[in-house]
Amino acid sequence: MIKIDNNEILSFISSKDIKILGIREHNKASECYVDVEFSYKNSKWFGSVPIEYRRTGVFAKSKEEIKEDLLK
Repeated sequence: MIKIDNNEILSFISSKDIKILGIREHNKASECYVDVEFSYKNSKWFGSVPIEYRRTGVFAKSKEEIKEDLLK
């Protein structure tokens, strides 16, 4: 599982529209999520973006891959 903390993610996400709320891991299921707030013109979306989810084959291997996933 990738080891990264909130400050590391905040340091390379430079979008005013994305706020990182935290990182959650479910070690038994080998899952890891970035909790986020996406701000849009008239609304906000709070959710979790999987960065490691073995059942679907999502495995972010680096900070850069996490950034790419969040900015899609």
